[in-house]
Amino acid sequence: MAYDYSELVEQTKRWAEQAVAAGWISQEAAQNLCDFDERTPKTLFNHNGSRPLIVAFMGGTGVGKSSLLNRLAGKAVAKAGIERPTSREVTLFHHREIAIQHLPEKLPIEQIKIAQHDDEAKKNIVWIDMPDFDSTEQSNKAQVFEWLPHIDVLIYVVSPERYRDEKAWRLLLSEGNRHAWLFVLNQWDRGQQAQYEDFKQQLGKAGFIEPIIFKTVCAETVSR
Repeated sequence: MAYDYSELVEQTKRWAEQAVAAGWISQEAAQNLCDFDERTPKTLFNHNGSRPLIVAFMGGTGVGKSSLLNRLAGKAVAKAGIERPTSREVTLFHHREIAIQHLPEKLPIEQIKIAQHDDEAKKNIVWIDMPDFDSTEQSNKAQVFEWLPHIDVLIYVVSPERYRDEKAWRLLLSEGNRHAWLFVLNQWDRGQQAQYEDFKQQLGKAGFIEPIIFKTVCAETVSR
């Protein structure tokens, strides 16, 4: 089974070479564009040169990361709740044709919850629900930082009450240029436009110019 992401990487490299030859971009810009971290997601799976895109939900306690993954899955694949910390484990949600047999030594597969699906539209993506990075439990923090180098896209989830958390900003500042990012202002039924604008402004100060921010609601009683 072939996965589209690897082909996108190769297309990017070919385009960069052509762009340099045509004088559209500099060699330095091309190098930055193609500077993929070779340690990373490709080391997670046994594959023959192709692999899925690795996308992870990141965020603090109670912002609704697990609820977002459950809504995406259409079923409860990640534990959601209100106790602190809510997320203590890593949950992987992926197409059943993706074989996950071995992970790097510091990511023991026996400590990971795996949920599978048959949706062909999602077959090229592995979704990960990460532990709460603001947890007082050191094992949670350790898991987050062990996983970070293996992620392609980080979906950073906040809530109207928790979008200015200090630990969150330290993570953004340290990891901002190492990943692709999407941002989610969850629990928007309790949010205000002023909070959205302030969150966007804060992201700008952290180096994210014109960030992609989604407003979401995952409450069961809300129909959207």
